[in-house]
Amino acid sequence: MLSFVLLNWNTAGLSQRLIDSLARQTCREFELIVVDNGSKEAFEPATPSWLRTQFLRLDRNWGFAGGMNRGIQMTEGHLICPANSDVVFPPDFVATVLNLRLDTLPHPPGTRIGVLGGLVLIGSCHDTPILPDTFSPSLVDAAGLALSWQGRLVDLPSQWTLTSKPVFAVSGACPIFTRDFCEGISVDGEVYDGRYHSYCEDIDLFMRAKTHGWAVVYAPSVRAYHWGSMSSGGKRRIFEKPPELQRQVFRNMTWNIMKNFTALELVLYLPLHILNVLLVATWAAFPLSNLSLKAALRGYIRDPLRDWPWATARRARLQVRTWYDCRLLREMLDGGWGARQNRKA
Repeated sequence: MLSFVLLNWNTAGLSQRLIDSLARQTCREFELIVVDNGSKEAFEPATPSWLRTQFLRLDRNWGFAGGMNRGIQMTEGHLICPANSDVVFPPDFVATVLNLRLDTLPHPPGTRIGVLGGLVLIGSCHDTPILPDTFSPSLVDAAGLALSWQGRLVDLPSQWTLTSKPVFAVSGACPIFTRDFCEGISVDGEVYDGRYHSYCEDIDLFMRAKTHGWAVVYAPSVRAYHWGSMSSGGKRRIFEKPPELQRQVFRNMTWNIMKNFTALELVLYLPLHILNVLLVATWAAFPLSNLSLKAALRGYIRDPLRDWPWATARRARLQVRTWYDCRLLREMLDGGWGARQNRKA
């Protein structure tokens, strides 16, 4: 059975649209967990009588990470799909996922598939018929993703779009986790690190998957539609967000490095981190950039220095690699740089 976890935060219309797309599924072997994350207006989801639904209303906004963790804990399926409210699923989504044999998908030797991701198309084309093997890459919201040297997720080359492959990450809008993965990767019962609140918690999860021997696989036969950042008014780029959220993004990206890198990786990455801070600070210095210099300096420098004891303690609990292992840094330099180069070409 597939368990959907829908997190609603002041997006009742979008959440209901997602639920309506689930009501049209050709396969009914799924359940729905709806978590209202302290919305200003009460959300009462309308679901068909046959759909097994649980509803949890939280007293305040626990962020994406905190809200999703509470929903995941309520699931019973062997597969779990934490879904953004601005996603719509085609009628064959559940059937396609449940018909996949995960062990037959390509993945590195010695790993187990823990995360599956599909071809996520831009939301505006969800009413437009798209042929299985012919469509413009401009319609793609996210397929397989790589980790850049700055610690961000970047698109892989467009020729990958219709090929199943192991990747560093998939779209965080509607990934699919196995039950074993959630139980194996959790820390204190949390799949996502609740301290992140929102933003970059998925990168942290994919970093942990990589270092703990779990494979992330992109399967283009699984498809969904995504509008993107609708809970924040559709502001997807960092310079479109308010300064406090910019600061949160910069801080969380730095936390990812502090928590998941080995000692040698931290030393080797420090010059790149300094370069990244200088580049962002230079960009923020231009008035028209809409990027807050204060937010960048706090998020990249002040907050991480303050949180160093916490991050060090968390790394000690998470780290299963030797101090000189550099596979995660190599992933950033090889996969991420290659992805950016293809993107520019």
